[in-house]
Amino acid sequence: MKLLFKLDIDKRNDLSKPQSIIAYYNGKINGKRTKPQKPTPYKVLAKHFSKGEVSGTYEKHEINASLNKLRSIFHQEVVKAKVKGLEIDKSILVRSIMLAEGMIVEIPDVVYLDDYTRTFISEMRFMLNNKGTAGLADSTKRQYINWNNLLLQYQKEREKTGGSRISLKHATIQELNDYVKFLIEREYAPATISKRIKNLKTIAGHAKKKGLAVSPAFNDYENGFTQKKEKEDIIFLSKEEVAKIKTPNDDLPNHLKNTQTIVAFSLALGQRVSDMMMITPETFKLDDDGDYIADVRQEKTGKQVSIPINDKALIKLIKEAKSNGEPLFRVISDQKYNDYIKELGKRQGITDIIKGKQRIQTQYGYRLMEAEGEKYKYLSSHTFRRTLISLLYQANVPEYHILKISGHSETSTLHAYIGDDPMRTKQQTQELKNMLPDTF
Repeated sequence: MKLLFKLDIDKRNDLSKPQSIIAYYNGKINGKRTKPQKPTPYKVLAKHFSKGEVSGTYEKHEINASLNKLRSIFHQEVVKAKVKGLEIDKSILVRSIMLAEGMIVEIPDVVYLDDYTRTFISEMRFMLNNKGTAGLADSTKRQYINWNNLLLQYQKEREKTGGSRISLKHATIQELNDYVKFLIEREYAPATISKRIKNLKTIAGHAKKKGLAVSPAFNDYENGFTQKKEKEDIIFLSKEEVAKIKTPNDDLPNHLKNTQTIVAFSLALGQRVSDMMMITPETFKLDDDGDYIADVRQEKTGKQVSIPINDKALIKLIKEAKSNGEPLFRVISDQKYNDYIKELGKRQGITDIIKGKQRIQTQYGYRLMEAEGEKYKYLSSHTFRRTLISLLYQANVPEYHILKISGHSETSTLHAYIGDDPMRTKQQTQELKNMLPDTF
């Protein structure tokens, strides 16, 4: 059984553009002829493809090598299926393409925990997320990469005393206890240790569902670090600090002037950084009154939110960008943005002393710890989202309006997000007192 290739061409195709190369084979299922086919990741112009090969383009060697690799993998998968007595159907073709593109990492015969973690990470792009679509969040992937890095560090320490790598099949409670002890000694917070134990159990459970032999120690291990989530530091700017950080400053270098523009839009729109970096002049539309409205589709929630803009400086910038066909600001990475925010805050005088969590270097690396310092050190992209929501709340804007802007579904979530406001509680209590009759 040979794997063949053709171009995906019909009368509707524009042959001036590259066409997908289709992989297919001629087979039988239940005695009936069948021709399963599946697009490969490769595209070429029709004039550069003939008799299953690419020619006449500088990409020919790379693409032909990839197609030959796919042929070889397909042949191997067919042989494996026949040995197991399995029917040769389209799934063989799909799996072959995924293997050729590195979308599936084959599990080794001797399955160690760190080996399988890499398999787990590679398959995250196919796992269902909370939206019901394929592909887990990059943050989740980073979490498991960090988990595996810690495991590798632990195993390196074990090797010094003659210990072996942890296997899926033969792991013991003592080995898992030793791993947790390793995390404690390196001053990881209880919440972090709890999360790593959950990661461990998730990976073991995933392997078991795949039919691999998994030690009962993973399921039996008790997470003694399970606890309520530590209260998050709620940091936002006052009206005075908002004015400070937005004040034009000719002494700022270009990267901080750009950051200041992003901050100004963040304070006006109150959106997450992932949504802020997608803002363009086209985001802003004129309503019937001639005022600018920002229409934003939130990446995290999928919700469409509409936010009026009344900042005159931003309106001027929007008009100029629309007129000149230029972006509102230069898009930068989340990491750079968070670094630049702190630098901007320092330059603009956000220097009140507060308490909060900072990344502090210890002998085992950086750890998030409670510390006291200038406020600019605690600024992040989320600070400005919280600031707008908090200022709207303090201004007695009805909560349903704030929810429309923030994208939160519940008022309880909104309250937790901005923290308790004692002044507002006192004000509301006084208003209620004045409204009550003398007697019921």
